[in-house]
Amino acid sequence: MKSIKCLALAASLLTLFAACKKENADSGLGLHPKENAVAAQAGINVFGKYENGFLMVHEGQYGVNNGDLWYYSYDSNKVAKDIYKKENPTKNLGPTTSTLQFATIFNNKVYMVVKVGGPLVATDAHTLVETGRIANLPQSEGYAFVGVDASRGLLSAVDGVYRISLSGPTLGTKVAGINGPAGDMLLAGNYVFVMTKDDGVVALNAADYSIAKKFGIGDAGFARTNDGTVWVAGKDSLVGINPTSLAVSRVKLPFATTNPWAYLSWRSGSLTSNGTAVFIAERKSTAGIGGNIEYGGTKLYRYVPGNAASLSAPFLTVPSGQHFYGSAVRYNAARNELLVITLTDEFGASNDNRWQMYDPGTAALKETVRYSGYYFPALPVFY
Repeated sequence: MKSIKCLALAASLLTLFAACKKENADSGLGLHPKENAVAAQAGINVFGKYENGFLMVHEGQYGVNNGDLWYYSYDSNKVAKDIYKKENPTKNLGPTTSTLQFATIFNNKVYMVVKVGGPLVATDAHTLVETGRIANLPQSEGYAFVGVDASRGLLSAVDGVYRISLSGPTLGTKVAGINGPAGDMLLAGNYVFVMTKDDGVVALNAADYSIAKKFGIGDAGFARTNDGTVWVAGKDSLVGINPTSLAVSRVKLPFATTNPWAYLSWRSGSLTSNGTAVFIAERKSTAGIGGNIEYGGTKLYRYVPGNAASLSAPFLTVPSGQHFYGSAVRYNAARNELLVITLTDEFGASNDNRWQMYDPGTAALKETVRYSGYYFPALPVFY
């Protein structure tokens, strides 16, 4: 009798769950709060409001509107725009002359770094409600954030790397030995790898942030394969770093790599990994203030470690008339696909925005998300 009652209860809960899901189908979001409650009772995995999908960083239009996060729902295959503003209507991400360029998820928080006079903002990863911020970043030009442990993180900036206390968060002192621009960072084993303009990759001891090694190579990073190797692009090569011994290996690329160090133009590197291969976008560059400006490009290469011939031809070329923008490519493990960002102008002066999802094994184009407006998608962020 008890088992019959349990089956009946489960059936009614699943029926209610389906009804709630249908009610919320057009919202562009994932599960409705009522769905979460029903799903929990039925023993179904419950996602946060913005967890069953991915985020996209949009830079914003200079002088017109702020950057923001958009959300793609796996439930509805729809996009919800400006979700930070929606969840924090009385707050902003700096003046409209700032640029939201970077975000990452660490320890159930989303950390956003806004360039050109903007803040570092922390939100709850599941609700996007702001939990704290650092209003004034070093030299008004912060770049990226990496979490180190439950209480510590690092901020890269135009003049070096700074300690961050995650309670708050609050800005601490500068890390000694890095005094020029620093961008992407990666925690791997006992080291934090930092991409710098002056010294290439710098490995910091995660325990105390002392410098373990300056490699003198590296323009853009980072990607990591299943064997633990940390990969960066440098000059004309992919460079593999052993995260234990710090030994280096190289494989020649069929193109010259670019770097993002022109004044105010930093962006996260255009390479990623699905664990078994490294994918790197071929970009263009031209002279800018304080360095070269990275832009455009149409070809994505795939390197299978140990197989130099895998680089003999592009893995894929984006559709005609489209060009890489922002970080260009990231791997989405949740759906085993590459997400490629393009605009229809190679310098970015386009209101035709596209996110293209490719199969990382066959290069088949699986889906394209397309929308108009001057939003400038820069970097996908995956849960």
